[in-house]
Amino acid sequence: MNTTLVEEQTFTVSDNIMLDPSILMDNEKLEKALSFAINNRDLKFFIPSRFTKLFDYPNVPHDDVEKFYGVHNVDWQRIKMMLREYDGAVTRFSITREHQQKHALFLEELYSSIKNETLTDILFEEWVFLQEYSWIVAKTQKTFNKFKDAGAWVLEGGKKAFDFAAKRMLRKTIDDILTRADKLRAIGKWIGVGISSATVFIAPMAAFGILAAYGYMMSIDPEE
Repeated sequence: MNTTLVEEQTFTVSDNIMLDPSILMDNEKLEKALSFAINNRDLKFFIPSRFTKLFDYPNVPHDDVEKFYGVHNVDWQRIKMMLREYDGAVTRFSITREHQQKHALFLEELYSSIKNETLTDILFEEWVFLQEYSWIVAKTQKTFNKFKDAGAWVLEGGKKAFDFAAKRMLRKTIDDILTRADKLRAIGKWIGVGISSATVFIAPMAAFGILAAYGYMMSIDPEE
């Protein structure tokens, strides 16, 4: 098997950013993220459409969702009001039938791992978003861990570890990626970027027997 490392791969650093629910359910971080979005119009911010449907039933307990993200007694009505106040700062992202068909096997694995339809739908929208060369900003790493549990390959680490592992694969844009991660650090601790083109990874990773069935992403902690 030819395992020659891929040099000088091209990679488009997207301007599309999704806010993970761990940000949305934290009052302080939500306000900071929305303010950041308003003041950085060069970036386009999105939130999972399935998550926003929880606002339709603000008085109904969403215990499973709160438990997953490690929060309690979420003020759903306040989140809805904040999004209205910052109208235009974020866009609701919804998946298409084509997305569902393309990632059907990953959706099955995700549900098998989570065993909760609402959470699965939310995380699946985030996964599809990532696979369009896009970004996710999160307060915790829980979303990325679930992607890994469902079969995704996740390259994770701090700036130094990430740079060491990725510079041979994405040499032309590694500085751009880390610069974007640093900027998004103002919103959340963990930064995820999706790589939808498996050709970027297969050659380098085949040498280590790492071949993901459903997709690839990078998880960066810019503080490390």
